[in-house]
Amino acid sequence: MKGSMTWLLMISVFTVVSLNINSQSLPRFQIIDSKYKTPIPFAYVKVPNKNILEVTDLDGYFMLPKLDIDSIQISHVAYKPMTTTFDKIYRKNPIQLEEVPIEVNPIIISAKDTKVIVDNSIGKNYKSIHTPLYLLCYRKDLLLYRDTLVAEAYAEIIFKVDHLFSPSSGGIIKSYLQNISVKRNPQFKGRIIPKFDLEANFSPINEFIVRSTNDQEKTIYFSKQDSGDSIVVININPRLDFKPNKRFVIQNGRIIINKLTGKILRIDTDLNPKMMEISRMEEYRAKDTKRYIYHYSISELFNQEGIIIKLSWKYKFSFLENNPINVWENSSEFYFVKELDNPPLDESICILKKDSTLVQMRSQFKSDFEKKLSSIFN
Repeated sequence: MKGSMTWLLMISVFTVVSLNINSQSLPRFQIIDSKYKTPIPFAYVKVPNKNILEVTDLDGYFMLPKLDIDSIQISHVAYKPMTTTFDKIYRKNPIQLEEVPIEVNPIIISAKDTKVIVDNSIGKNYKSIHTPLYLLCYRKDLLLYRDTLVAEAYAEIIFKVDHLFSPSSGGIIKSYLQNISVKRNPQFKGRIIPKFDLEANFSPINEFIVRSTNDQEKTIYFSKQDSGDSIVVININPRLDFKPNKRFVIQNGRIIINKLTGKILRIDTDLNPKMMEISRMEEYRAKDTKRYIYHYSISELFNQEGIIIKLSWKYKFSFLENNPINVWENSSEFYFVKELDNPPLDESICILKKDSTLVQMRSQFKSDFEKKLSSIFN
């Protein structure tokens, strides 16, 4: 984000061992977040009496054989554990878990210690990225006004990582756009629509940066939580006695690290509501700013090799007025579905050279593209 703001990051992901149940016809269940109704990957599902241990996939799904009265234990480092039965999850599928507040049993650590832990993990992810690297991505953009869909867009993007500078500064990334589909609501024709604040070629490959300096301990605190032998969670929160100024908008965050490999698995971050309220006040607003922000969040998910596999981004704001009723919402989802081996990149593919967004582009897509998208996004 812009240099006038300090963005601090946060995470939740885990490494799991799964004992596969050999059957293709087993009942299939999904675990979701009770608040946001989003899938929860990497959750443990354990049946102690049957010596069964399963783990949910990236879409929150798992399978179990039909059980009688055995208790089922469901757990995840970021959610409250649940003990239930097969009959209950069969009747209440998907299964909903409540998120654990990040303040639960934190061990306060210094900014210096935080920086050592995070920098080491960034370095581990960085070393696993080879160049040139080609990644096929499906992207979905939505623009809403007062919960009404204004525009939606889909596209295929091939990201080419040519060169990496350093673990903290990323590298040279080229984006090749193809098969774009754009649909706009005719009710908004001729109306001023605020532009997206996200680049069409935005790809946070190797761009997970936490500026942890000793001076920041005046405004934020860092904490560390361990989960068994495999996961460490670094939390970043504003201090309750924080005195705001025009330079800072502080973000909640947590970074989840695999202790076995040292690599970052996931980063979840969002703007602190109190910070957002302060940022909308006239005395703290940057000059000529036309947006009043109500929500901002980014979530990044990495595979075991340290390569990004999913990005979710959401941004809610009112435009030209501080009005919580007239709120716009921009959101984007990126699915990095596979690594490519020297794909043909010719003049028929648009090379993205400047900041732009899918919903402001023209529609030019192949006939089978939406079918492919529906299998990815739905």
